[in-house]
Amino acid sequence: ETTPSSPEKPTERAKEMTKESDDNSSLSEWEEEEECDSDTFDPDVEPTNINLGVSSYRQFKTREQFHSVEEYSRYVKENIAIGMNVQCCETYEEIRKGDAGRVTKIDRDDIHNLNVQVLWTRKGGTYWVKYSVLEFIGSPDSQDTPTFKSGDRVRVKRSVKSPKYKWGCVTHTSVGVVRSVNRNGLDVCVDFPEQSNWTGLIAEMEIVPGIHPRQKCEGCSMKPIEGPRFHCQVCADFDFCQECFIRGQAHDHAFERVDDQGQPAVYVGSPKTCRIAMKHKKKKMLGGSIVNEWDQVVRHLSVSSNENQAHRLTDGNDSTYWQSSGPQGKHWIRLEIQPKILIEQLSIQVSPLDASYMPCSIIIFAGQTVGGLSEIKQCSLPSTAREFPLITALTEYYAVIEIAIKACKSGGIDAKVHGINVLGRVDMTEEELVANFSFMTVDEVMDDGNHIRHHRKKPEFVD
Repeated sequence: ETTPSSPEKPTERAKEMTKESDDNSSLSEWEEEEECDSDTFDPDVEPTNINLGVSSYRQFKTREQFHSVEEYSRYVKENIAIGMNVQCCETYEEIRKGDAGRVTKIDRDDIHNLNVQVLWTRKGGTYWVKYSVLEFIGSPDSQDTPTFKSGDRVRVKRSVKSPKYKWGCVTHTSVGVVRSVNRNGLDVCVDFPEQSNWTGLIAEMEIVPGIHPRQKCEGCSMKPIEGPRFHCQVCADFDFCQECFIRGQAHDHAFERVDDQGQPAVYVGSPKTCRIAMKHKKKKMLGGSIVNEWDQVVRHLSVSSNENQAHRLTDGNDSTYWQSSGPQGKHWIRLEIQPKILIEQLSIQVSPLDASYMPCSIIIFAGQTVGGLSEIKQCSLPSTAREFPLITALTEYYAVIEIAIKACKSGGIDAKVHGINVLGRVDMTEEELVANFSFMTVDEVMDDGNHIRHHRKKPEFVD
């Protein structure tokens, strides 16, 4: 696959592309005339259900609302991000009008190049297209629906009249357990009582929460409690729903977690000790899987001056550089980070051959907004440095990170930076940590310097 800025003809590039492997052979049997009853698909590593109703669709403008293709292309460039769902508004080579997919890579250099790589649902693989042929139909980051994983109880959505891969022995009332998620991110394999190894589209399925019909949450009065129930081991009739337990409602007794009726209870400690254990566990886990694609970590890059050179920071060429222009100590490189991504490592590439243009003193600022940045680290670069790590293994999510160059060698005014390298990790929310909390060790945690010991209670069944 060639880069979108390649001078080759798109059709020649397309011939070199390798189609992403697909464990489910039926994916290639899409019929042009057959319409899926679900709205769209989110082919992510951790797939989510996406509701692309009219209200979500209309928050974005369409190409017909602009006076020129160039004006519309700039609108798409300014609003597009990795992970967004898009559709093709006109047939473009192998991609047909109406085809939907998810953005996987973006090249922001020129609005007339092949700027956006999309994992297309019908094609079953990626393909580069121009800004001008895309329309937005939703963003996964704006959704709060649950993540599918092995062991989840699921069913076909009521809105789906006929699943893409047919019903088989399954009905709307069937509840099954997720066996696996296809690595194409589109399909899920489910074991139903009526039919095992049943394949369906992720977008056609929904999570079935556990129901505890006789219990009421003492925090929010939910009855019946849906989802995991947290039962007090001391009080005879005292339960929390998951949200109230996460918020740490004032109750110092030890709790156990019951995912569904008939399932064994798992000791989790008190809300306070669980929060302490989760904090320590999160530091050890450092989030989830490593993300090394620039666009999957960084949503947008900006610089204090010479914006036309900013792309040189990520071109992978050591001989090119971004050169600042302005007063001494006022140069910065700003990264806007993708949601739910922790910075595993952030490094800067410099060259001792740049003499007085080589940065020697850097301050790292971070925060949730550009106006709310605060200093988190100071760095002094050795005179022989070529690639210097600025940040390693952050355990807190920052939406914005700024690299402020405060001084250069020999009192130089402007700075030269040859590259910025970044690795990320998928962050884990408190809900995801709680979902895996039965595997955490809370026998011993630290609380204000004092050891608090807890002993696991043998799991037992709780009604």
